[in-house]
Amino acid sequence: FINANNTKELLEAIHNDLTITAMELTNEIKKMCKYIQIKYTNKIILSGSGPTILVFEEEDEKAKEIYDYAKEVYELVYLTTFRD
Repeated sequence: FINANNTKELLEAIHNDLTITAMELTNEIKKMCKYIQIKYTNKIILSGSGPTILVFEEEDEKAKEIYDYAKEVYELVYLTTFRD
């Protein structure tokens, strides 16, 4: 279960062994992930071997910026929030 109080603990515990391979095979995914990691210093998690990119951001304004950037590139982009 993910909630607003355990996101840091969750990010330290999860990873995807196929992230590097997916980024090597798909330049579009690599470009998006690198942009987010550099600009916002966020950990990026891919679902399976991609193409879903999962980003955790605590600040609403930064989350909206990431969403807006991704929306320029991808058709299906979702922004969700946590409730305490």
